Amino acid sequence: MTRSGPTIAGWRLVAVAAAAAAAVLSMLAWPGQPSAAAEPAARAAAVRDCNVYAYYPNVRISSARNMTCRRARRDFRRYGKPIGRRFRTPGGFRCRQVSGSRYGGQWRCVNGGRAYRFEFGD
Repeated sequence: MTRSGPTIAGWRLVAVAAAAAAAVLSMLAWPGQPSAAAEPAARAAAVRDCNVYAYYPNVRISSARNMTCRRARRDFRRYGKPIGRRFRTPGGFRCRQVSGSRYGGQWRCVNGGRAYRFEFGD
């Protein structure tokens, strides 16, 4: 008796090839997976702890990301207006209060990939 069509080994080969193709396509199309080229950029964000006073003893820069503590102090000192819950500095940083009350707390200022936090107490 002769058999026409693929053998059992042939079907296994087709199944393995289809599974491999599906795995490759899922890796390419999966939106949650960062690419290898994106990983170094994500690690490049340098966050540093600061202990720099913009106005002693009321306003202290506590941390900075992708910038120096001195540059964060300089940006805040150029603002020169009353501190509200939200405001914008002349350097283009958008600042908003993240904790505390109207008498003091912590603010976060962001401009693209750069950011800093400051603490205010009256």
